[in-house]
Amino acid sequence: MRDFLHKTLQDEFNPRSLANLTTWLRSDAGITLNGSSVSSWADQSGNGNNATQSNAGSQPSFVQNIIGGRPVVRFTGTGNSGAALFRYTGGQFMTFGTALGKPANFSFFCVFNTDDVSRQQDVFGSSDSGGTNGAIWGQCRIRTSGSGDLGYSFSDGTNLSTGRADSIVSNSTFQVHSQVYTSGQTKVEFRKNKTDQTETTTATASAANSGTAFGFSLGRPGEVNAVYFNGDIAEFIMYSRALDANAILRVETYLSRKYNIW
Repeated sequence: MRDFLHKTLQDEFNPRSLANLTTWLRSDAGITLNGSSVSSWADQSGNGNNATQSNAGSQPSFVQNIIGGRPVVRFTGTGNSGAALFRYTGGQFMTFGTALGKPANFSFFCVFNTDDVSRQQDVFGSSDSGGTNGAIWGQCRIRTSGSGDLGYSFSDGTNLSTGRADSIVSNSTFQVHSQVYTSGQTKVEFRKNKTDQTETTTATASAANSGTAFGFSLGRPGEVNAVYFNGDIAEFIMYSRALDANAILRVETYLSRKYNIW
């Protein structure tokens, strides 16, 4: 009965029912395989904002029956830049190029896990190849400042604002991660499993998330060849606006019920 109820409630909501859906990637649809690796992950929003990877060596894996009987896209990080940083210096990623732009307002939702919270790694984000402060936005980074800390960054084209929530990522445990940013705010609304997180912030960016749009990637920070992700992504949703509280909860509840997270 519980499974039937969850399926019924889940089917009542579709991310496309909310305005300004930019991209919607789900591991149970739109996957193009190169053997067991993923070469393209098709956008289900109807906008054609697909994530792709033409280099076979950088393609993540497609793994069945991982969460709630559903598949995931698995990213593997490799190498280490030194004991002081604990970063993966190589690995697998998928890119949107600059198709997602750099909107002044945004909402991200991602179902992911990692098996190594001791390494600094980016689940997703945008940056130029040099990691310049003014180029970074939409970043979701597992940090080594503490055990299981998760951080974000956004810029105004010159300056960078950062924040983190402590001890909210556990090894091999999926979560629904949400980020919502409203232009003019000094921080991102940062959520785990429908709960607002207490943040430590450094705010230097001005009101708008402006400036040149650089590449946006899953599995690393945009165009930066470093800080690779080692873990699974089951679903990724982005809106080019700040959703209100009711809409945020609708998306989070859809994801939770689909993957049996809470």
